[in-house]
Amino acid sequence: ARRSFGYVIVDTFPMLDGVLMTVLDISDLNFIVVQGMAPSVAGIARLLPVLEGLGVPQSRQRLVLNYNYKPFLGNLQPTDIANRLQRTIDYVVPYEGRVLSSMNTGSPQVLHSRRWERFGRAVNSIIDDLDTWAVDVGARDATAPERPVVERRLKVAGQEEAS
Repeated sequence: ARRSFGYVIVDTFPMLDGVLMTVLDISDLNFIVVQGMAPSVAGIARLLPVLEGLGVPQSRQRLVLNYNYKPFLGNLQPTDIANRLQRTIDYVVPYEGRVLSSMNTGSPQVLHSRRWERFGRAVNSIIDDLDTWAVDVGARDATAPERPVVERRLKVAGQEEAS
C-alpha cells in the first residue's frame, strides 16, 4: 500500500502480536487511541514503555483521547490521563451523539461534519499534524519519495468545503 498511497492508515486490534509489531516497525507515525476510562488508561500506561522498547520513539507517537461516550460521574479528565501516562495528550476527540449514530449506520460523520464543529475540528487537527509531519519529513530526508499533502476537505450537505 505504501507504494500506491501517500498515507496508509491501519486500525489494529488492541493486542500486541507479531502482525502489530511488524506494522509498528514499518510505520512512520502511530496514533495511540485511549478512552477516558481507568481500564483503558491502565492498558495504555503499560503499552507506551513497550512501544519505546520496540524502537517506536515518542516522536513517532501521538496520543488521542477518544470520548466516544456521554460524560458521566467519575469520567477521567485529559489532565488526569496525561498525568497518569506522564505524556501530553495530543488530541481530544469530543463526544458527539451523531458520531455514535454514524458508526452504527455506516455513514462516516466526517462527511457530514463542518470544520467548526467539535468533531470536525478534532479530525482537522489530526490532518494538520499529518500535513506538518509529511512536510517536515520531506525536508529532513531529501531522498525520500515525495508524499502528497493531505487535502482537508469535508463534504457538507453535498458541497465541498476546501480549507
